[in-house]
Amino acid sequence: MRRKLRSLRRLSVLDLALIFYAALCVPAVSIALKVFGFRRCAGRVNRRYCSSKESASVSDDWGRAARVARLVEIAARNSIWKRNCLRTSLLLAYFLRKKGIPAGLQIGVRPPGKGDLIAHAWVEWDGHVLNDVPHVAEIYTPFSNLNDAVSPPRC
Repeated sequence: MRRKLRSLRRLSVLDLALIFYAALCVPAVSIALKVFGFRRCAGRVNRRYCSSKESASVSDDWGRAARVARLVEIAARNSIWKRNCLRTSLLLAYFLRKKGIPAGLQIGVRPPGKGDLIAHAWVEWDGHVLNDVPHVAEIYTPFSNLNDAVSPPRC
């Protein structure tokens, strides 16, 4: 517990605010998925929160994206609400797109022959996996035809 508090003290006020807001959104994402369904939730995140402004640089976007991914993961991991990869990935995509970073939600399944059929969700930006292991697309075969609601936005 003390280690967690020390870690929080090292974060900026803006980072702490993002963690707090993300922690409040964890149950909201879960409820929205149950009430509205995946397609509608993913479509709303994609359409509503993608900024059309150009970013300063690719390295700047990568640094911001990685930081937001880390903060959302902290919030989701410490939430009392049960989390899963889909909820966390939708939440991360929401925060990234709200900041004008065009990240794409990926969903894949483990190919037959490697065990039971298991689905998994993660977020990618510019080909880089943000909230999972870098080679997750080798473990889970991504769907290529979900629809425009979950493809990366064209900012």
